[in-house]
Amino acid sequence: MIRVLLVDDNGQFRAVLRRLLEREADIEVIDEADNGRSAVEAAIAQQPDLVLMDVSMPRLDGIAATRELRDEAPHISVVLLSIGNKPQEVAAGLAAGAAKYMVKGATANEIVDVVRRYGGDES
Repeated sequence: MIRVLLVDDNGQFRAVLRRLLEREADIEVIDEADNGRSAVEAAIAQQPDLVLMDVSMPRLDGIAATRELRDEAPHISVVLLSIGNKPQEVAAGLAAGAAKYMVKGATANEIVDVVRRYGGDES
């Protein structure tokens, strides 16, 4: 079972992601957070396999939260999600330790595939 933490300041987007992922027998959404600070705290406490995290959030943006999480718990994979695909933002996210950077417009199959790839045993 791949344990996932969803992080986005938009509750509707989190709900859509949760519904999408919970349709899969091998994926479990263990918690949600609406800002980067809460994401880091929840990830350290609950030890998910993967964190799906928005880039643009209050209290601590997704890139800074990724950097902090990778320092504290390097075994937890982080996939960043963003509305855009700005080259500088992508580079900063990957440099912070994200396993992958995806645009929020990705298909359901692409999102599930990424969760399996980076949250599974082969990550």
